[in-house]
Amino acid sequence: MTKIFSPFDALKGFGGELSKTRAEVTETFLDETSPIEETP
Repeated sequence: MTKIFSPFDALKGFGGELSKTRAEVTETFLDETSPIEETP
């Protein structure tokens, strides 16, 4: 039996970049020492 829909990475490296960006954003928002911008 052949698989019709096999998983593939259409945009090579895109998943890794998303994970890296998610980690950076999470770190920034969870860093309690970073200043909070105040809206005018």
